Amino acid sequence: MASSVKSDLRIVKPFAVRIVGMNEVDMDKYFEEIESKLLEETDYKLELRRSRELSAHCAHIPNLVFPEYYPEMSSDRIITMDWLQENT
Repeated sequence: MASSVKSDLRIVKPFAVRIVGMNEVDMDKYFEEIESKLLEETDYKLELRRSRELSAHCAHIPNLVFPEYYPEMSSDRIITMDWLQENT
């Protein structure tokens, strides 16, 4: 996923430079931030860890339900968790 994010941003960057009208050096700092955030969002191990921590920290809140997460069935490419039905 990381290589795909980096590759896609390299393709988009020249268009963004032209559309926004900034020079490439100035645009670099924005693209570095975008890349960093996208890579963070696609780090499923990090996302799993944060989700489990948030669930534990919020367990005391009434009527707030989190799925059960399954690290042993999760990986770099997938997060496995329970399916929650919507309560209406």
